[in-house]
Amino acid sequence: MSLPQYETLEVVKPTQHIWHVRFNRPNKLNAMNGQFFADLKKCFEDVNKDEEARVVILTGNGKHFYAGLDLMEYGSDLKFEDIGGTNDLIQIRLELL
Repeated sequence: MSLPQYETLEVVKPTQHIWHVRFNRPNKLNAMNGQFFADLKKCFEDVNKDEEARVVILTGNGKHFYAGLDLMEYGSDLKFEDIGGTNDLIQIRLELL
């Protein structure tokens, strides 16, 4: 199976049951932006489709796991919808359980 590609995540499958997902914005200390949230949502949807997946390991490329929200990208116009809303991520988590 060819692994999906994401703009802000790097994904490898060291074994058939493990997805290793690396946050891949080391120049921004892996700070989260709109693309990150879209990629993370899509990634977990892809994991959910993989019937062999049992474990997801989350790490960050570079020195930091992540630095929180990338405020420089949003400026003063930050809206809840811009970050995908936590409801989407909670729903994906519930579907995986």
